[in-house]
Amino acid sequence: MNQPLCVLIVEDPENDATPLLQALRHGGYEVVYAVVGTPAAMRAALKSQEWDVIISDYAMSHFSAPKALALAKKLRPERNLLYIERSENVN
Repeated sequence: MNQPLCVLIVEDPENDATPLLQALRHGGYEVVYAVVGTPAAMRAALKSQEWDVIISDYAMSHFSAPKALALAKKLRPERNLLYIERSENVN
């Protein structure tokens, strides 16, 4: 049986979250998630549900990880926020 994990993903387009979700599922988690890409969407998600962890891309077109961290500290100071930075494979 997989361990449940509620993840708030701060990311531009939702399809960019696919590799992260696959990795979490491969690691044995049953992932419940939401993807947000703006401060307003993140604020609404933080107010609407409890999250086990917040995972944020570092650089986004309309938001940034430092701003996401500031918002998380304000609304959910007990939650951990992990930064990720995407790297592209070049063959």
